[in-house]
Amino acid sequence: MKCLPILFLVSLLVACSETNQNQQADINNPTILPVNQGCSMLGLEMTSWKSSAGDGIYRCISNYNDISPENGAKLPNNLAYYVQGTENTVNELKVALNVNDKSYRKKAENEFINMSSKVYKNINPTELPSDFINAISSKKNYSMSDEKFTYFIENDIWENGEGFTQKFIIRLK
Repeated sequence: MKCLPILFLVSLLVACSETNQNQQADINNPTILPVNQGCSMLGLEMTSWKSSAGDGIYRCISNYNDISPENGAKLPNNLAYYVQGTENTVNELKVALNVNDKSYRKKAENEFINMSSKVYKNINPTELPSDFINAISSKKNYSMSDEKFTYFIENDIWENGEGFTQKFIIRLK
């Protein structure tokens, strides 16, 4: 009879140990990014986290931040920050640059690089790799992956030739 309590205790310890290891793995899962972290990482005013398009995709979006002086004739260059995912987790972070006035293109690209670097550093403790900066400057699409994320630079030169859009995107695996 003395073996029964010992077997029970050993079984209980093994079960608790397995439960604790499973919880630890979930807590430390590098591909989980909480909504509040994704939406607040840049300190920008963001919309609330909601699925407004009825597609089940949740988003929070910053206002467009004008980054060129007003010249009256052209739309200003602007930056925006987008976060999307499920109800409880983030699966994509995006910085978007719209260049409407090419005379301020270099300043706009520098602001885009700065904001993209901040997002990257919140996810990855290193500096934004120079390959991304080169892709931004040369308006080339570029991507790379690591074990946790896929990173993209996407460029869209407008058909009318008046401007372009660049996006820095991080997708969680």
